[in-house]
Amino acid sequence: MTPEQTIALWIREHLGAQVISITRQARWRAAWLVDVERDGIPLPTTWCPAYPSTSSMRPPNRLDTKMTYVLKEIHQVLLRNTILSPEEYDVSVI
Repeated sequence: MTPEQTIALWIREHLGAQVISITRQARWRAAWLVDVERDGIPLPTTWCPAYPSTSSMRPPNRLDTKMTYVLKEIHQVLLRNTILSPEEYDVSVI
C-alpha cells in the first residue's frame, strides 16, 4: 500500500471523510497536502508523520525527537489559551 493510500484509508476510517486529493510536498521530511471533504464541507489538511522522519533522504536524529516535543508543547499552549490551531491527531500510520 502506498503512503497516499494509507493516508486516504486512515482519514476515511477515523474521520469519516472523503479524500479529494493528496499531494506530497517536496522536502526532506515527508508531508502531504490533503484536501478532504466531510458532510459537504472542504477540510484542507496537512499530513506529517511523527518525528523522527520516515524519509529515506536522511536518517532520524536527536533534533527530530526534540522538535516533536517542542511542536507538541506549542500546540498544547495554543489550545490551553483558546487560540485557534489545527486539530492534531497523534498517530503514526506511515
